[in-house]
Amino acid sequence: MLYDNAQLLDLLLGAWQETQNPIFAARITETADWILREMVTADGGIASTIDADSEGIEGKFYTWTKTEIDQLLGADANLFNAAYDVSESGNWESVTILNRNHPAGPFTVDDENTLTNCRKKLFSARKERIHPGWDDKILTDWNGLAISALTQAGAMFDRDDWTQAAIRAFAFIQTNLGTENRLSHNWRNGRIGDMATLEDYAFMIRAAIKLSEATGGDSYLTQAQNWVETLDSYYLDPKNGGYYFTANDAENLIVRRKTASDNATPSGNAILAEALARMYYLTGNDRYRQSAENIITAFSGDIARNLFPLAALLNASEALINTTQIVIIGNREDSQTQQFLTAAYQEYSPLHLLNVIPPDATLPQDHPASGKTRINQETTAYVCVGATCSLPITTPMDLKNKLSKPLFDTLK
Repeated sequence: MLYDNAQLLDLLLGAWQETQNPIFAARITETADWILREMVTADGGIASTIDADSEGIEGKFYTWTKTEIDQLLGADANLFNAAYDVSESGNWESVTILNRNHPAGPFTVDDENTLTNCRKKLFSARKERIHPGWDDKILTDWNGLAISALTQAGAMFDRDDWTQAAIRAFAFIQTNLGTENRLSHNWRNGRIGDMATLEDYAFMIRAAIKLSEATGGDSYLTQAQNWVETLDSYYLDPKNGGYYFTANDAENLIVRRKTASDNATPSGNAILAEALARMYYLTGNDRYRQSAENIITAFSGDIARNLFPLAALLNASEALINTTQIVIIGNREDSQTQQFLTAAYQEYSPLHLLNVIPPDATLPQDHPASGKTRINQETTAYVCVGATCSLPITTPMDLKNKLSKPLFDTLK
């Protein structure tokens, strides 16, 4: 499922930032490369699912027997079997799902290189199997999740192919599922399906903001603002706050549902509140702050009754209160500015917001970095919490060190 892998990629990015564990880096690379290899359509959209079954048997394409492993890997089979939980009896319905969730090793660098070569051999052999069915339907909300994750991963790991895939997918949604700033939910073979839901807009707005941060493209932020206008016109509950799942001009509505509870994907209201908070910090427009507050307030009573399905809403509340702006004043194309961006992404967290400001730009007066300038005509960074900014930071390493400190220590 695309939404599983997009969210898994997002979580792995956070785990890698926190730990710098190379296993997380490897899983990030494998997951992002899998999306590009298996899920991106010829038109640039990202497909929905690959079936679990092939030839009428669940897992047949993905699982292995010990006999197959031994025949394919020869002398390396014993090492591989120990590392990947391969046995005669299997670990699932008499076959093996390859995994490294069990205690095994430790393995040397040479062992890991051997295991990498073994995986390549198995991957090559698996290509000869009958492949599962592929659902190439394009869903706007799931694409929004994938675009956000790929954009973030591309920036953190300097993988332009991941970033470009996100850019193409975003353009596909704009072109094929968007008309005059209104979105559709699904597309296949040139045919547009249902009217978009709140999640479609919320996830694509967040994706637009991520792309704006990563690329500096003003058009992404403009598109996000236009989609917010659409939500305010067709989905907003002006009396009680929050946004309905469906538009007010959708057909055959028995009831218009409104919730902030997460399901298999995060709540649309929660992701929208987070996106609005980020738009407030990016633009200084207080209207976005008020809109985010209104969403959080509308569902605040639910937290006292049952907070467990409201994790994304709680995250949005923290983003509104504690977002840390990393303001880099310099030309994005300059190598020095790129070094600052690399340092920022190495210490990036969900509460960090990147804002690259050209040296000749004028910020609104209520922006925390208003009036801030470069030092000695060199790229300069400021770390801002709320309305307060740090002293100027003139080297990428100093920025990295500043961001590694607890929240309010960044201002010292």
